[in-house]
Amino acid sequence: MLGLTKGAMRMVGFSHFRTVTKEFLDGRDSETGPRTEVFDRGVKIKRYWTYTAKHGGKRYRLRKFTLPDGRVLFEIVQLDVQWRDDEGSTVYLALQDEGGALVEETQWTRVDGRGFYGFIMEDDTSF
Repeated sequence: MLGLTKGAMRMVGFSHFRTVTKEFLDGRDSETGPRTEVFDRGVKIKRYWTYTAKHGGKRYRLRKFTLPDGRVLFEIVQLDVQWRDDEGSTVYLALQDEGGALVEETQWTRVDGRGFYGFIMEDDTSF
């Protein structure tokens, strides 16, 4: 899954990623835990739907974000494309509001003539 654009992540209060690494004094190799998303205080996140990718069948849990100002935004699948013949889907997410309207500034943009299968998706925003 590719996920949300950087602009969409900012909109829902994404702050940073946290990774915990365990170091052992007895000589064992260190262990790095999963990367966890950290959001601003006051953002409530709830899983609301499970999406099954078209290619490869991997399942993704999509989230509902309740922001401190009361707005509610939902992750939706903007595009599901096969990455390579046997590697499953690349899933691009965008946000929609409670009324079902797509939040336009959270969409990935299409750039023709580059990348696999004739296109890539671009996220023009930056942190």
